[in-house]
Amino acid sequence: MSKIMTRKQICTILSLTGYLFVFAISIITALSIEQFLWRVLLIASAIITLVLAITRLLSAKKMGERVKYLEDNHLSLSYDKEEECIAVKKGIQ
Repeated sequence: MSKIMTRKQICTILSLTGYLFVFAISIITALSIEQFLWRVLLIASAIITLVLAITRLLSAKKMGERVKYLEDNHLSLSYDKEEECIAVKKGIQ
């Protein structure tokens, strides 16, 4: 695996950073608001944001495992005429 980060990895890191930023702002705002309903709504949105961040992290991890499997078995992704993703053997030189 290359040490250079791909565009997909950079996008994942930026989106995770955004999710965590929104989570922190929601919690801080919820703690400063005195109205119960708004506090509950902000905490709920913070929890949803945290769930989205965890889901994004797990999907990125799973994608990394798939890419590593393909690289280890000298496979690459290709698309057939119906745009279905298939794995094909790379030409080993």
